[in-house]
Amino acid sequence: MRWSENGPLRVLQRTHVRGFLTMNASGCLADVIAEVAATCRAGDCVAMKPLVLHASSPATQVGHRRVIHLEFATGPLPGGLAWHLSAFQ
Repeated sequence: MRWSENGPLRVLQRTHVRGFLTMNASGCLADVIAEVAATCRAGDCVAMKPLVLHASSPATQVGHRRVIHLEFATGPLPGGLAWHLSAFQ
């Protein structure tokens, strides 16, 4: 199986530096920034900023795909935002 057929994570590089984006702005960026597929082998790790625009497609070939999604924070979020089940509340 080719890794590109297993629904890899796709990102629009450096979009996290733009701050909060509306759905319209996100769509416009998708039209002008080429997406990059993060293809990985078993045991690989992808580290990314959670605000980078990202998506994944369904796998087109039968196979296993496992994801562990972890987020860490060193303190409370600004502007009235809150983590779900946060230890900082």
